[in-house]
Amino acid sequence: MHAKVEGILISKMPYRERDILGKLLLRNGQKITVLFRNGRGGKRNKKTLCLELGYFLKTEISKSNIVYKEDDFFCANDWSLTWYHQKIRENIKAFYLMCVFLELGLKISLTASVFSIMNESIIFSNNNLKGEGVFNILSNALFFLEDSLIRNNLNVTRDFLLFIVKLLYIEGVGINLKECVYCKNLFTPVIPTKMFAVRLVPKEGGFCCNICSEKLNIKSNHQIMIDTYTSVKQAVTTKYKNYSLLHVKNSDISQSNASKILFNYFCYQFHFSRSEFKSIKSLW
Repeated sequence: MHAKVEGILISKMPYRERDILGKLLLRNGQKITVLFRNGRGGKRNKKTLCLELGYFLKTEISKSNIVYKEDDFFCANDWSLTWYHQKIRENIKAFYLMCVFLELGLKISLTASVFSIMNESIIFSNNNLKGEGVFNILSNALFFLEDSLIRNNLNVTRDFLLFIVKLLYIEGVGINLKECVYCKNLFTPVIPTKMFAVRLVPKEGGFCCNICSEKLNIKSNHQIMIDTYTSVKQAVTTKYKNYSLLHVKNSDISQSNASKILFNYFCYQFHFSRSEFKSIKSLW
């Protein structure tokens, strides 16, 4: 049996002399393992596309009898590009950031079953698109990362914050920005005499206020937490097409406390440890 699928190449590794074993994140938010023959270049006089991470592919696949790391294994009979980036590989920071995006998508996406893949009426049915939000966010992140390079408007910290906030909310573990997680009183604008957020509490899924922080003797850098709260609130309401309107200081991501706080929150919610992410080390 054969099936036509579309997806983003979120990981790849060499296989044999010219082949590639890759993970495709499909439109329904699930991933599959695919063997791309000659995916590393052409053979003899035949020129074949060299597949790169982040490419959006359309391909026809068939089931293989091989099992790779307990995953169902598919073979790509033919493929074509739907979208690809040109500028990202030329900028080291943008490339590292793209790798972080892809690894996060790889970690939280589920593996598709053979039955759903080989039955097009199931793979493209509305009932099977529960994970499509991950695909949409990742595709938007890659497209507008490329766009920022074309416009000479790259801000790695801004793009990371926007991506991880969108991912958290689409996965149902968004941060409570409305009220204190302890006293349940509503936050007010950041005025010293009023109530404002001063601490992100991953276990409670939100921020605690300055009053509860003092009562519970919770130590934190108020300004860092206020900046984090403001960044999250802006990112939630900012559409990807308006990414340039998200006001984040254009600095190296290793200097961004908000990025580290939100990444740690992400790891806590999905039961990951920071050491599991190889690509994040390239940014921090």
